[in-house]
Amino acid sequence: MRNFTCDVCVIGHITKDIIRIGNIRKELPGGSAYYVSMALKSLGLKPFVITKLHKNDEYLLEDLKRNDITIFLRESERTTIFENVYKGDLGTPRVMSVASPFTIRDLPDITPSISYIGSLTKSDIPADMLDFLKNARVALDV
Repeated sequence: MRNFTCDVCVIGHITKDIIRIGNIRKELPGGSAYYVSMALKSLGLKPFVITKLHKNDEYLLEDLKRNDITIFLRESERTTIFENVYKGDLGTPRVMSVASPFTIRDLPDITPSISYIGSLTKSDIPADMLDFLKNARVALDV
């Protein structure tokens, strides 16, 4: 993908969110990259998502595809999975697995107005990647 122009390059893991409320169990796509890109699209902007997940979990990208959001997918041995167990009004989050960290090699040749980095765990975005992006306009969500 060469010289692709977008409004915002969204870098982050699309997650599998498991919600448990009593006997009810539901799986949904999630993660800041998912929600930010959907919000940007609803505002009329052109997001470009760079994400990593396991090949068996590509169905998590269907909402983004239906909304004509461009996705640059890198395969990972695992998908980031969060489980949220609710009892009454209180929820207990748990990290079940974490996808591979992003690297400089994961960045395609694109020209965004701004890059949004949505890190969900401490291992998602290594310091050298932030250093690489230091001269760009970056929004860092940690």
